Amino acid sequence: AEAAGRGMCSAGLTRRLAALVLLLPGVTAAAALAAAEGQYADWLDAVYAVSTIEAGTLQAIDGEGLSTWQARRAALTPQLTSALNAIDRRALSLEDRRALTIMTGTLNEAPDSPAALTPAESAARCDGARNAQLDRDALSRSLYGCFEAFGNHIDFQGRTIVRTTALELLQELDDPASRQALFQALAPLFRHVNGADERDSPYRRLIHLAAAAAAAKAGPAPIADAAHTVGRSPEAVEQLLLAVLEAWRDANPGAALEPWDYWHHYAGGVRSLDVRIPAGQIGAQHASNIGGTSGADLTFTSYLFGGRFSHRIGDRLLPFAQVLLGGAHASGALAPQNSGLGGSGNAFAFTAGGGLDIGLTRRLAIRAVDLDYYLTRFDNGVNQRQNNLKVSAGVIFRF
Repeated sequence: AEAAGRGMCSAGLTRRLAALVLLLPGVTAAAALAAAEGQYADWLDAVYAVSTIEAGTLQAIDGEGLSTWQARRAALTPQLTSALNAIDRRALSLEDRRALTIMTGTLNEAPDSPAALTPAESAARCDGARNAQLDRDALSRSLYGCFEAFGNHIDFQGRTIVRTTALELLQELDDPASRQALFQALAPLFRHVNGADERDSPYRRLIHLAAAAAAAKAGPAPIADAAHTVGRSPEAVEQLLLAVLEAWRDANPGAALEPWDYWHHYAGGVRSLDVRIPAGQIGAQHASNIGGTSGADLTFTSYLFGGRFSHRIGDRLLPFAQVLLGGAHASGALAPQNSGLGGSGNAFAFTAGGGLDIGLTRRLAIRAVDLDYYLTRFDNGVNQRQNNLKVSAGVIFRF
């Protein structure tokens, strides 16, 4: 994610060029849309940065903290709104109209500054969730305040942690009493978000409001778009999900686990495999002005896990073969639109290959080569398949 963040600094130049294009006389609607897509990609970068930092995954992206990214998102939002509203929809092709609709919808549905800047402001915003008269947007902002105030300031064993750290610790802590204490430390968050699990709790009201908004929305529903991503109808996906849940139930008979033991129990397989299957890759690449075109950018992030098999030769040589599976996310003006969201897409990813490490010390090695066949399945409108060759080399640090 840090690497992906480094590609976000060209936003200012992209916005200025896009604004210039929109002011030129005689510019076509298609050209105006292309310029707006660059602004949309910059806006998405800011939205994703805010979400990532608020979740506690990172404290900064590209060296910038939460307040800077919130300010950047706040500045980009009216600029993008103006650019999209200025486009003559009637002069666009059918596909471009769809892209404009998706971008406009995503912009309109984005939460407006969901997290306050201080715990006290967040707690005050959270208190408003008890107001049963709030509409969807206001209730959503209030619940964001709850997660910021009570989910990102959890007191546990003399330190303050965020909720993502708490979930990781529930998988890792071997002492049942410590797991129970950590789970109970989340109780203030649970109470503020879902009350006593009553029918009109803030969380349940938000679900009803979101369902009503989705039902009233014109065009494809989000569930239908998600089903399209895997090439199935919503009904077929529902049956698959039911089959998965039934198989899970049948494979796990016996008494129910305590909630604080659930994550630890099912992470047991991962813990036992960590030392046997250590392979994993998280990578990010960014390119801008592709083909010499302003605003033609692409940020690509992948997260792959799997098995690696190695055989040491002598004291220094370690050839290996690996198969990794996972996902890939693309954003930017040239991103495949498999999710139905212009400028953003997610897809299955797979690599198979091998390489050679040359040991220098017990903790330091040179990766002479890592050669992999790299498959992604973004919806490209042709065969939903991209065949790539990935070649890399570098330095390996072992901890």
